[in-house]
Amino acid sequence: MTNNVFFDYFAFSSKIDSPYSLIHLLNLDEQNWLNCKGFHGYRQQLYCGGIHIHFDGQENMGVCLEMSGSGCRLFEDNGGNFIDLIRYCYDNKDEINITRIDVSYDDFTGVLDLFQIESDISAGNYRSRFRSFPIERVHSKSIDKRTFTIYCGSKQSEIMFRIYDKKAEQKADCAHWVRFEIQLRRERAEVFAGLCIKNSIDSLFRGVIVNYLTIVENNESDSNISRAVIKPYWLKFLDDVSAFKLTKQADDYTTSNLQRFVERQLPSALVAYIALFGFDEFIELLSHRSRVRLNVRHQSLLEKAHIDVMNNFDSLVVL
Repeated sequence: MTNNVFFDYFAFSSKIDSPYSLIHLLNLDEQNWLNCKGFHGYRQQLYCGGIHIHFDGQENMGVCLEMSGSGCRLFEDNGGNFIDLIRYCYDNKDEINITRIDVSYDDFTGVLDLFQIESDISAGNYRSRFRSFPIERVHSKSIDKRTFTIYCGSKQSEIMFRIYDKKAEQKADCAHWVRFEIQLRRERAEVFAGLCIKNSIDSLFRGVIVNYLTIVENNESDSNISRAVIKPYWLKFLDDVSAFKLTKQADDYTTSNLQRFVERQLPSALVAYIALFGFDEFIELLSHRSRVRLNVRHQSLLEKAHIDVMNNFDSLVVL
């Protein structure tokens, strides 16, 4: 077994596909699927070997594809290529929304020592964009069955790292097996997918880690953590790659992105607000917010459309 980086979860929703067009896209046989109850607001799903295709939802929901780790392996074993799948999503990005990507690294050679990482994080020997590092422990009377999982970041956020003893989880007959997972949702998943088209998955995986977490030597004589030396085992793991940021630039943000965000994230809150306070109060709220400082992405969209929202706001909310 060799150390490797691989896709371990992949999900997207599509308004241009049917369940069977997705089966053909994945190069799988139509005959091997079970029809089950759906999730995520869909009434039905087709299931095969870790691949879920949810369908029969509301009119604007389309279909939803989810591939777990076993589903990703089934896809690849049947000749599937994730970069080709991502290109398909990007070629139809106005109708297809990538919602989650997990990328994992399996270490069989001892590059990553779970106890050393936990010790360094507990001691504060790191630079990171993450604010929290929850640790979940598995307690047992047998010492060899005690283990733990390190989480970097929140489970609800768009990016989270997960580091754990895969050998203990799988009760595997091997000397060492530590897994490092990057879980990406929504915008982070979408940006990562776009980067996959032009970069290798190995360099991307490590580059994201470089951007979010660096384990360093403790230096009591210098309190400035930015000058701390990177620990040798972390350098060996990351292989001196450059950092990759997973935030969209203003030029990458489109009206479709804005429309998708409003349609999916805001309707429930807007309906509740108007029902509680009335439409006139809603318009008054918009008027008070007309002088808010727009973020760079929204300002860029308005500039492309030649709209000065601050000067023309009253004309935009005509009843």
